[in-house]
Parts: sequence; C-alpha cells; structure tokens
Amino acid sequence: MVNLNTNRKIKGKKLSSRKKISKFTDLELWVKAGARCQFQGCNEYLLGDRLTNIQPLNLADRAHIVGQSIDGPRGDNGLQLSERDKVENLMLLCPKCHKLIDKKKNHGKFSVERLKKFKADHEKMIFFHTGIKPGYETTIIRLRSKIRGEIVGIPEEQIWEAVFTEADRYPRYIAGNNDVEIDLTSFSEGKTYWQSGIEKINETMDKLYTPGIETKAIKHISVFALARIPFLIHLGSRLTDKIPTDIYQKNRIDESWLWIKKSQKPNFELKKIQSGKKDNKVALILSISGKVAINSISSSINKDFTVYEICPKRVLPSRSLIQSKSALNEFRNIYQQFLRKIESSYPKLRKFKLFPAIPVSIGIICGRELLKNVSPAIEVYDMDTNGFNFIMEVSK
Repeated sequence: MVNLNTNRKIKGKKLSSRKKISKFTDLELWVKAGARCQFQGCNEYLLGDRLTNIQPLNLADRAHIVGQSIDGPRGDNGLQLSERDKVENLMLLCPKCHKLIDKKKNHGKFSVERLKKFKADHEKMIFFHTGIKPGYETTIIRLRSKIRGEIVGIPEEQIWEAVFTEADRYPRYIAGNNDVEIDLTSFSEGKTYWQSGIEKINETMDKLYTPGIETKAIKHISVFALARIPFLIHLGSRLTDKIPTDIYQKNRIDESWLWIKKSQKPNFELKKIQSGKKDNKVALILSISGKVAINSISSSINKDFTVYEICPKRVLPSRSLIQSKSALNEFRNIYQQFLRKIESSYPKLRKFKLFPAIPVSIGIICGRELLKNVSPAIEVYDMDTNGFNFIMEVSK
C-alpha cells in the first residue's frame, strides 16, 4: 500500500517523497537504454541533433512507469513513493513517446505491466547487441519440412539464443529474413515431392551464394533444420567447406536449440559386417538414433555388397545420443574415416548405398563431408512402414 503520509499538502502545495533522480540512477538508465527511446517500435537515438547530427543534444525524457505522485500517470499503483525514482520504474523516452503514454486517455492502453515489458524487451535487446564481438555475424539457414505429417516451427528467438549462447554470434539475414528460409512444409507427398524439395533447396542455396563464395559477403553459416533425412543430406551437400559452419539440433529435454554441455560424449566405431564379392558395391548403415538390422535392407543389397556400419560403442543407439558439439564431432571423425577408406580401397566405386537411422544434425554432416570429385555419390534410402526405399542420389 502507498504511504499517504508522504503525499500531504502544506499551504496548497503537494509534497511527496519525490527526489531528484540520482546521477548513478540516471547513468544506469542511459546505459541500459543504449541512449535510445525505450517505447516499443520507436528506438529513436536521444543524443544527437536530428537536423544537423553535428552537435550533441540531449533529447531524452526520464519517464516514470508508475507516476511520482498518487495522482500522476498510473500513480494509483501500490508502489511505494520512495521506490518510484529508482531505475526499475524509469524509462528513457523521446518527448513524443513520453507525451503519448502520459495522456490521460491512454492510461488504460499503456498499463504498468505493458510499459514494464517495453522496458524489459528494449534493455534485453541493448544488452544482446552491445555484447556482440565485431565480425561475429552468422548467416542463418533454416530448413523445414513436414515430419510424420506435422509442421514443426523453428522460432527466431530460439535461433538468436542458440547462436549467441553457443558461439557469441548474432544472426545476419541476407536481404530479409525469408531469403535463407527453405520452407518445404507446403509440399504434399507424391511423385514430385522429393524432386520439388531438391529444387527448392537448390534455388535457395544458389541465391544465398549469389554474392560469391570467394568474397567476404558470407563469413559464417549456422544451420537449423527440421526435415526428412534425405533433404538434410542434400542440404549438407550444398554447404561449402570454404565457409565456417555450425550445425544445430533441437534437444529433446527443453525443446531449445542449445547443446547440452554436460552430456556424455559417445564413442563411435566403424565395423565391416559383410564382405562383398565386388569392389564397386558398398553400403553403409548408420545405427545412431536406432538400430538398423542388416536383414532390414536385404531387399536393396545382395552378397555382392560390402556392408559397413557406424554405431556407438558400449551403448545402444538412441534418439538422444547426439546432445553436444563434441558428440557431433565424434561422429564427423568416424564418418570421414569411412569416406577416406572407401575412396582408397574401392577405386571403382562411384556411389554407395546409405541406410540411416540418425538425428538431423548427422544428416547434414553426411552430405557436407563429401569431397567434390573425390567422394562417391550417396544413394540415400529412407525408412517408412514398408522398410527402406531409395529416395535420391546426393553428390558434391
């Protein structure tokens, strides 16, 4: 409750606990606001002459969220008068926005709760941007398709959180947010489904690389994807090794895109589980998120095929096996080992069959780690209720 004794009248003049805002509070307010208007959507710079931009000019008002006095704007709030000149109750505003929120007819529209949210959102934004290191921008690639008939979103705020938390980076969108979003969710499964998806991925990636891979237009890439495995592998094949790239994965614990730093790092092994009769027929099973039994692919291979498998050591395959960057790098290393092995041991091999049970991040790795004019192409198979079916060929 407000202490009314601090708001008494003497000789017709109203007294309150109002004091001059302290220098430290004023400094704190300016720093947290970044010298910009905190009203949502304004963001006007408050330390410059808007006409000449030559002479420094203080254009700011210190606005109270809860009025300094009982009869001030939103002043009937229960906040103690002694608390009303603290930074938590102050906003840095341009005169236009200050007048707007303090008009009596607008008091209902600009409630205490709403103004506190304007302030909090603005200060969070300023804190984020001032924490960014120069040269740490990243270009976002976001791929989405229906998964088991459902559309799953990848919210922008989760992307910002992930790239900033994991790598001290901030998103850079080329000519608008939609230029690097590959949205396949409107595609219906049918005869043209996979080909239409490939064309959409190619179209977007060609546009992304328009400035030129050899230029400094794209310095870093961050990939966020929720899509069918063949699409992920194809997207990976379109990522160049000339640009540093981070791959993210939605974790199953809190539904964020942050890697789990304290998760156990699995070890992987490459095993030959069948020796074939011909040196131009090789298949690879990836038993990462689930076990792929060799008899489940028997309709696609015969005794002519040499079959390898990559699987975790001493633990069972699991959908939560890849929870950290280090786990993803462990897989990358063993997968590179497989590629170098078949490139040297099977000189007649032009392509190999891939039967994956993998999380999304590994799908991207499978395509990206191919070497142009060196690695064989991948014949990608996908599992449905009837078993594995050939979907597409992927190469660099």
